[in-house]
Amino acid sequence: MVLSGRYTLQRLIGVGGMGSTVWLAQQTHIERPVAVKLLPPGQEIPMRRFEREARIASNLRHPHIVTIYDYGPTDDGKLFLVMEYLEGQTLEQVLRTNPALPPDRAMHITVQVLRALSHAHSKRVVHRDLKPSNLFLAPTDDDRDYIKVLDFGLAKYFADDDVQ
Repeated sequence: MVLSGRYTLQRLIGVGGMGSTVWLAQQTHIERPVAVKLLPPGQEIPMRRFEREARIASNLRHPHIVTIYDYGPTDDGKLFLVMEYLEGQTLEQVLRTNPALPPDRAMHITVQVLRALSHAHSKRVVHRDLKPSNLFLAPTDDDRDYIKVLDFGLAKYFADDDVQ
């Protein structure tokens, strides 16, 4: 399946909430691997959340927040969100095999998450669904615990009058 003439879906890599699926895809013209989240047509609330995730996350640019490249509808009424493809595992997966992380490792992960949240808050965004399954460890050459915060589907912008 090719989306918008630009993204060739290759294989299913995950299943999310609201009936969404996540696919490894190839951005055809530049041959870049990407992750494509697809939401089937139908229910209004999941579609609004999906659109909110696209709008909010695409405006957050931080090394520890997943990068959003594109968003739109397919010809058959599905919505898609294209983001950077990450290799690694969620913190939830790590904790299943190692429920007690050493303090220095836990602190390293926590600091990165706090930096990402600080950036989001500076843009007046609250994540509202922070949990181990939304924290992705994407190892780099020098950091096995490099964190990316995922899934801004429940995120919310807040205004000055919302702050107490």
